[in-house]
Amino acid sequence: MSQTPRRPRFSIKWLLKPSAACGARPVLAVLFLVFLFLLAFLLAAIPMNAYISADAKHFAPASMQKAVAEMDTQYREVKGLDEAGLGSKHTYIDLNGLLANWMGQREINNIIKLNNGYLVPNYPQSTEKSLQSTADSYERVYQCANDLGIPFLFVLTPCKMSEYDDQLPAGVHNYSNENMDRFLKIIAEKGMPYLDLREEIHRDGLNQYDYFYRTDHHWKPEAGFYAYGKIMQYFSAMWGVEPDAVVSDYSNYAVDTYPQWHLGSEGKRAGRYYAVADDFQVLYPKFETSLASQEASGNFQEVLLDRSPLQSIDYANWETYDTVYGKSLEGNFVNNSAYPVIDKKLFVVADSQGKVVNPFLILSFKEVVGIGKIHLDVQQIVQEKPDAVIAILFGPHVEELPPF
Repeated sequence: MSQTPRRPRFSIKWLLKPSAACGARPVLAVLFLVFLFLLAFLLAAIPMNAYISADAKHFAPASMQKAVAEMDTQYREVKGLDEAGLGSKHTYIDLNGLLANWMGQREINNIIKLNNGYLVPNYPQSTEKSLQSTADSYERVYQCANDLGIPFLFVLTPCKMSEYDDQLPAGVHNYSNENMDRFLKIIAEKGMPYLDLREEIHRDGLNQYDYFYRTDHHWKPEAGFYAYGKIMQYFSAMWGVEPDAVVSDYSNYAVDTYPQWHLGSEGKRAGRYYAVADDFQVLYPKFETSLASQEASGNFQEVLLDRSPLQSIDYANWETYDTVYGKSLEGNFVNNSAYPVIDKKLFVVADSQGKVVNPFLILSFKEVVGIGKIHLDVQQIVQEKPDAVIAILFGPHVEELPPF
């Protein structure tokens, strides 16, 4: 009568004893236990949803502001782990991302890794109410421009994921482009003129992914220059004016590249071992410029750029992009350059994607007022008396906004 083999008794000695089938049992077993411990500690100590960006606090739908505030409080409490001697929270997030990468996991902390390696948030379907609320806010800006008898243009910037080549893993659905299509339908019904840069990029045969960082929702400065060119085409046709040929030629700009410098908002949530940090580019004119704002006067770099985050690599810094390019949405700018400028005044209201668009508009027009959308009071447009109003919005931000 055959006897059932006895199962080996579980013990540390058994774990360290090489297997007959594979001599690597001790190494694999120890590694597995280490990862289990780290993962368990991470899940217990680091509430991932509490690790949110400044954008989330600014741009979350009004209905979610309370929840976002609570998550921010949790985040600040978790930050105390560093001081308690339990190590950096970023280390645990990075280890979690490393493990997910090794396991081939395509989604982590609500971040999807596309087939081409780019990271995108898993955007849910927007409610009709939230889309309508955002459209109503921009309609108030449009109506203000109409009352002043000046042109208005709404510019929708794309999300990273192309609607013509979404690169999504099998079985995963992302609603970002569908939400944008629904939103544009609403503003079209309101009679608002708009520029859909997703369609422009597709018509020009360009690769939308090349314009974005792999680990960030922001787009690169060269994308901002492309958007600037499309906006200028619109107003050139309307007013019969052209920007100076030097300003509108990309070859007249220099690019400083900081290799593997930037870990964007998606990269921070997934961990820096889930995707490689991006190169960070700073684009600026080779030609002479003379600009003035309430804060400074000088050339393009002195007035519009802040390179302080580029002194040393800090993957924990949420504000690299916003700090380097943020000045262009912080007040009034006058162009005193020697080259010909268009003698008109623009009023530009934008979210963070506009921070790499507005600098080139500032180079082309005599005066530009730049303001972040969360700070807009429609009466400012009346007070400034511009010749045109431009609203720039990142596609996924078509969710409900606080009313202007």
